[in-house]
Amino acid sequence: MATQGASVGQRILQNIVSPTSAGILVGFNLAIRVAALAILVFAGPLVGGLYAGVFLFLCMSLLLTIGLILRPDVPPVTIATLQDAPIAILMPAILVLGASMSPDAATEIGFATALAVLGGTAVMAGVIMLLLSWFDLARLIRLLPFPVVAGYLASTGALLVLSSFEVAIRVPDGVDPQNGWTTVGLAFGLCVLISLFAKWRRDAGPLIALAIGYGVFFLWANYNGVSVQQLRALGFLPAEIESTTRMALDPSLYRSIDWAIVLSVWPLLVAAASISALGSILNVNGVELVAKAEISLRKALVYTGWANIIFGMAGSAPGYVSASNTSVAHELGGNKRAVALVSCGFLGLAIWYAPLLLASIPIFVSAGVLIYIGWTILLSWFVQQRTVISTLDWVQIGGLVVVAVTVGMFEALAAGIVIASLTFAITYSRLPVLRRKTTLKNQRSTVDRGPAETALLDKRGDEVAVIELQGFLFFGSVERLVRAFRSFADAASKVSTIILDFKTVSGFDSASIEALRKLEFMASASRKKVVLTGLNQTEVGRIIKGGLLLQDGAMTYCVDMDAALEQAEIEILASLPDSAGAGGALEALAAAGASGDAIDRLKSKMTRRWLAKGERLIKSGDAAQDIYLIESGRLAVLASMADGSRTRVRSLRAGAFVGEIASYAGLKRTADVVAEEPSVVFAVSPRDIEALTQTDPELAAIWHKMIASTLADKIDRTNRLLRDRA
Repeated sequence: MATQGASVGQRILQNIVSPTSAGILVGFNLAIRVAALAILVFAGPLVGGLYAGVFLFLCMSLLLTIGLILRPDVPPVTIATLQDAPIAILMPAILVLGASMSPDAATEIGFATALAVLGGTAVMAGVIMLLLSWFDLARLIRLLPFPVVAGYLASTGALLVLSSFEVAIRVPDGVDPQNGWTTVGLAFGLCVLISLFAKWRRDAGPLIALAIGYGVFFLWANYNGVSVQQLRALGFLPAEIESTTRMALDPSLYRSIDWAIVLSVWPLLVAAASISALGSILNVNGVELVAKAEISLRKALVYTGWANIIFGMAGSAPGYVSASNTSVAHELGGNKRAVALVSCGFLGLAIWYAPLLLASIPIFVSAGVLIYIGWTILLSWFVQQRTVISTLDWVQIGGLVVVAVTVGMFEALAAGIVIASLTFAITYSRLPVLRRKTTLKNQRSTVDRGPAETALLDKRGDEVAVIELQGFLFFGSVERLVRAFRSFADAASKVSTIILDFKTVSGFDSASIEALRKLEFMASASRKKVVLTGLNQTEVGRIIKGGLLLQDGAMTYCVDMDAALEQAEIEILASLPDSAGAGGALEALAAAGASGDAIDRLKSKMTRRWLAKGERLIKSGDAAQDIYLIESGRLAVLASMADGSRTRVRSLRAGAFVGEIASYAGLKRTADVVAEEPSVVFAVSPRDIEALTQTDPELAAIWHKMIASTLADKIDRTNRLLRDRA
């Protein structure tokens, strides 16, 4: 029975007491914050609109939260409220608005214009949210550099602190200004108290600190015999608003809007609306982490956007899904829809008892709450980032805060984007744009040649330079290409051909076209030739439009690196006498040290085979047997691709061997070998070599030496290529 009683009690605690307590705390927190924001906005000459403003602000929080928790695609505990950041951005304009009007005008025209400024921002923010959703552009906001996002959020915290300070220091006419400084001191003291209690208990700590500050203040007043009326007269409590001066949300009120003032502060509206949309996206992401559930960002933006448009047309400030309040609700009451419902019920009571709520909140309490909120934002997005991000990024965040405070948020937004762009350009320009520099001596085409041609290419390989590029070429990085090119284009250099490979280049800007034109001038002046490879047809078209790749110019184009290397090899080999390199198999045998007699004996052991164009010599997958020595013509090694097609991986000229690796290793053939033109080959089978070993060991040794030399040359070239790429 005891266990059953404990189980019932535990269920009551989990399902009723805990959600109800959490809902009351969250609702009270929301009401205090909204009231504090309203007192911040509708103060001084605009105080007549305080009750109406609180009504609008609370309605925005209440109805937006109700709409969210009723949506099936949103977690059951999702709290919405008014955004602090846009109000912090708009406060300078609102303060100027109140100060620039006479008391009579401020009562109606000033209040209506303030609603237009707030509501216009909400409508604009809603439109931005809808556009971001409809065109799926919200993902682009996530591409903003972190220093920009963090800088703007930190700036909103700093502006909120300054705005709260300005409200706290104001006192009624005829009152000692020292009272304003006393209010400021109390507000900062309350902020410190809230911070200390928040470290103790993040959930209930701030509310306990508020209760202590509130209670101590009134106990002090009672002990010193200071009445409530005297506290109002001294500026410590909001002045009572007589019913005759309270502004109502009558439709005729909106005809009093001074649109000239609204239009004059449009940069602030744009900045505040942009920050509002950004804040909505960031907070939806935060709610996903808190609730451990995926939320459709596009749907959330659509709903929040329409809510902002509807309430903004009435004059409310922007609202959004609050990740911080949702987090508190989950920590206190779990994932129970009752938490959000109780919070909404408390907000409803706050709307009903708004006059009593406003009249009893000391100025230092509302200012202290907002200073705490602003400082928390500034702490999270600036101070605490010092040990997390780089010094450069942290300085950027601080710079944005300074610009926002001294100049304005719109200017800070523009400055942040410019600074981020410049930082990106400088950082990216430091990345290596040159992937590799080498010469034809280390990197050859896929054509295997005979000994004489190979020897000449080894000797004159330094005449062809290869530069492989990577990344994105733009004005900040292309200068590195020019410097590398200059070392090859020097008149004293042996290099006659410079190959620029763009295969791993993701793109280039117009500055790169100008750099290529400069390279062409340099090459032409030093009688060099430049060959571009790895470009697609669109890029080739851009370069041609830039006046390059002309027939009589020093810059040409090849479809790929292998074609460019082969063309360079052909140009070097053109200097060979017609008789040199034409010996085919005889040349290869002579290069291995075979005498004329040995060559004749070895040829007698070989089988000559004639191949027509397109005839297959080797089939992939067959058992390896014969080794072939090309006498004349040209063979292609074709590899099968995953899609069933075949591509040429090597080309074999007279004097080259084919099939020697698979034959000696006892492997199956790994590719097809087909004649690209009428060809003649000599075939040697393993049985022939085995018999030759028994009958003519000297000749067999010459054969093995020839194969070993061929394999060693291939390994050496592979090693040199790998060293180049290291």
